[in-house]
Amino acid sequence: ELEDSKYLNNTLIVFTSDNGAVLDKHGSNYPLRGGKRDFFEGGIRSVAFVWGQMMQMKGEVSRNLYHIMDWYPTFEFLATGVDWTKRKFARGREMSGVNIWESINSGVKCREAVSMHLDLELIIIYCISLN
Repeated sequence: ELEDSKYLNNTLIVFTSDNGAVLDKHGSNYPLRGGKRDFFEGGIRSVAFVWGQMMQMKGEVSRNLYHIMDWYPTFEFLATGVDWTKRKFARGREMSGVNIWESINSGVKCREAVSMHLDLELIIIYCISLN
């Protein structure tokens, strides 16, 4: 249907996940340790599939580091041509994610690390519930 409507040349298809499987619901992240709500790789590492005719890299596997919050600035850049991650917002705040288009399109590194927000109150409640 996309080919018939001529939108295929301007379409990016993305399948992704925000975190690992729920282990107490018979999910599995094997061979990774942990699951949803864990800070082990099984809880924070996931796969994504990206396809589009405009992509330079085709049939490649990326080992670059991405975060779920990177999709918003990337889609915004593709829609508007403006990289909002370079601008300051109200009260000097910056966008949390980064535009990963150049990285997924041509394979260049976009980041060395991802900072994670730790809700200490939630972690304490979670630790108490395990005992």
